[in-house]
Amino acid sequence: MPALPDDFLVGHDLVSVFQVGWTVLHDDVSMYAAERLIGVLTGLRCGDRETQMGLNALRIAITKHWRAGAPWRARDALDVIAILDMPAWAALLGLIDECPVIHAGLGASRNSRTLAVSASAFEFISENTQIATARDFMQSLPEILLP
Repeated sequence: MPALPDDFLVGHDLVSVFQVGWTVLHDDVSMYAAERLIGVLTGLRCGDRETQMGLNALRIAITKHWRAGAPWRARDALDVIAILDMPAWAALLGLIDECPVIHAGLGASRNSRTLAVSASAFEFISENTQIATARDFMQSLPEILLP
């Protein structure tokens, strides 16, 4: 993405620029991550009955809230993911949020050598490369969550 000219905001309404950015985060991160998670949950099977019931409840809750355009309202139901992979759970909480972020758990869930991640370790999404990283993570989620 090319750098913006120094006088970019002189010719553009700051509120409109913010609204465009917020829409991109909503559509390309939160809604995309929720939609991808729904697809993953549809095919995910777990041998533990209670965990499977939690996964089914999550699929139902996130589908309902995704359809309403607010997948972060299913936040509490995401806890079942922590049973399968704690860093992936933290990453999903960050991505499927009203103000999505890249949590350090995203990288940790893909790197088995990471032993600890701070709960407060996250980055605000401000670049297209971060959106691409979030999408790559969501594509790898089935392999990460396989029990």
